[in-house]
Amino acid sequence: MFRYILSLLLLTAVVQAATITSQQDNYNRGQTMTFTVADMVGNNDWIGIYPVGSNNDWANVVAWKWTGDIVNGDIGIASIATGNYEVRAFFNNSFTVEASDSFSAVEGAVANATITTSKENYNAAETIIVTLANMAGNNNDWGNVLSWKFTNGVVNGNLSLNGIPEGEYEARAFFNNSFTLEATGTFSVGGGAVANTAIQTSKEQFTEGEAIEVTLSNMAGNNNDWVGIYPVDSNNDWGNVLSWRYTNGAINGNIVLDALPVGNYEVRAFFNNSFALEATGSFSVIPAILPPTLYEDAEDGLADWVTTAGQRSIGRYLPGFEGSLGCIGFHATWEKTDDGYWRNLSEYHLTIDNDTQKILSLNTRYKARGGHYAFGARVTTTKGVRRVIWTHFYNHSNIAANIRNYGNDVAFITFPEPGIEMGPMNGEVEREWRTYDLNIEEAIQQFEPDNILLSVDYLITTGGDFDNIMLK
Repeated sequence: MFRYILSLLLLTAVVQAATITSQQDNYNRGQTMTFTVADMVGNNDWIGIYPVGSNNDWANVVAWKWTGDIVNGDIGIASIATGNYEVRAFFNNSFTVEASDSFSAVEGAVANATITTSKENYNAAETIIVTLANMAGNNNDWGNVLSWKFTNGVVNGNLSLNGIPEGEYEARAFFNNSFTLEATGTFSVGGGAVANTAIQTSKEQFTEGEAIEVTLSNMAGNNNDWVGIYPVDSNNDWGNVLSWRYTNGAINGNIVLDALPVGNYEVRAFFNNSFALEATGSFSVIPAILPPTLYEDAEDGLADWVTTAGQRSIGRYLPGFEGSLGCIGFHATWEKTDDGYWRNLSEYHLTIDNDTQKILSLNTRYKARGGHYAFGARVTTTKGVRRVIWTHFYNHSNIAANIRNYGNDVAFITFPEPGIEMGPMNGEVEREWRTYDLNIEEAIQQFEPDNILLSVDYLITTGGDFDNIMLK
């Protein structure tokens, strides 16, 4: 019974045999050959190319390669001499053939290899840029003896060679570690000074949202030369890079980098993936020029102002600035406190949420119904919330501009109304329209020089007549 079961197992067992297949029946001279293996063991396996009819002795191997941990996949081997061949697969460093396939290497029409330098004459110590085309694609294709490099499989591309003294030279290309000349190109090295690497932007100022165009001169010509944008005065650490690009071997030319926010920057050039600075140029990004944003002109109804303090009304009155169809008027509500001071109970807000414009522009006039009044905005800054106000009342109470901090990153900054002389409130009369363009960020920076305006959240007034209220 035991013998019967064992025999049955042996009969039903299936052994998966390895296979190897050449992807072409014929390969042209200089062409890399590709073979597909399947069901290899993955342990010191290898493939070898033999002349047809030869035995598996090592002496007959024309070319070979370890398959590494490849069980199923493609393996490339550099071109060989013309003839008829077999590619054979072996397991575990043995000479027991597991699979084979036949193919031929033929003379065939192959595009000629070429080698040229980026220019005919170089200065002493200047990097020589060599351009290759139609190489065989072997890792051990190479060029030059005075200075040389393996191509590492490059078929078409650039190599850079250094340290060439004055003289007349040829750049020569060879396939697969041989000395069979495939292509040549001539150049010379003179004794002139090496041209300095230079980098500059196409203009000194860009606007927000605008791509940064950079012009390069006399780069090394490595594929991994690169250009990066940094904040001014920052070091070359990778963490400070704001935008960057490889030059892809360009020696002279233009590249385009990403748009940046408002600020001052440097564009810097580096060779071959390093952080050694070769050249730098400076530029700035300024706010985009936007049309003014109009929030109130009282021409066709009124905006959605909200009374946040006091019980007085908002009205539309004629005429407006320069005889326009209307202006908006706010009533002030002044009361005298027990300690002899006056305060205005009225306040009005208009929510706007503008994070791009910083200049408050408006027309205003004093009216008897408006009383002494204030106007300005509540804003968000890098240091927190700020309330920035210009007040008609300060002019007549001889109060200078000031800042008051209320904790939790909140502060009030108050100025006298521009253009109004200081003096007592004797016989205040209605006056003509005035026009103001008030830079809110600059006003804040009078007290906090390093504070940046992020957004204008809502407009504020406590009375008075206004027309053409806008940000720009």
